[in-house]
Amino acid sequence: MIPVVYCGNYYIFSGILLSSISIARRTTSSLNIIILTMTYTKYNDKYISITKEQVKILQDYLTSINKDSKVTLIDLTDNFKKEFDYGKNLQNDYSPYTLLRLFIDQDFIQEKKVIYLDADTMLNDDINKLYSIDISEYEYASSLDYMGSFFIHENYCNAGVLLINVEKIKETQLFCKCRKYIYTHKMIMPDQTALDRLTSSKLLLPRKFNEQRSLRKDTVIKHFNKGIKFFPFIYMYNIKQWEIDKVHKMLKIYTFDEDYQIYKSLMEEL
Repeated sequence: MIPVVYCGNYYIFSGILLSSISIARRTTSSLNIIILTMTYTKYNDKYISITKEQVKILQDYLTSINKDSKVTLIDLTDNFKKEFDYGKNLQNDYSPYTLLRLFIDQDFIQEKKVIYLDADTMLNDDINKLYSIDISEYEYASSLDYMGSFFIHENYCNAGVLLINVEKIKETQLFCKCRKYIYTHKMIMPDQTALDRLTSSKLLLPRKFNEQRSLRKDTVIKHFNKGIKFFPFIYMYNIKQWEIDKVHKMLKIYTFDEDYQIYKSLMEEL
């Protein structure tokens, strides 16, 4: 069974659902989809937990593909408030839900190794290609951040796809250190930058495991994150995979159309 961790709220569940569909359709392995959520309406009324009703839709679909697959929903509201309330990074361009991944070192994660995926990712190949990578000597494995490796430093990685050695990060207390650092240091990209500054050992993954630009033949994971285009003029874009019309018209990506058909039928049940 492959454990895959997502973080998100009620309104981002569509991304988690789509991403999970893309995984299940491209692997014969059973999956444990672990969803970390919370209710934190202090700064945004939409920051409410993913519901059991939403999870059941995903659970039923996964077991229709592989009877051994399951979904685990974990509410980290209390954990988050205890460690981040009144911290320096609660109001910026990134959702506080991204910080929930830094609780993967807690006891509710029993696996020795897990995959973490942002909700705006889609699988284009078997997830086993990532999970089977040996990281026994590393805290985690990740790919370069496309823009950060140019503008920050050449080894700056993107935290949207992580293969995490849970035993190692418990031993080094990496995620614990990151949580404390984020509480006291103001940053533009808090968790990603904290990981960059505090990591002692990481394995650099090929681009195909976190493709942040155009889909390629060897792409395993497509990440629909922010990007920049230089023609006909310089502009930023941020198109998510659930914005289906924009994915088709602006990104010219049709690879996930079968996933979209399943997604639309499941969303009708909510």
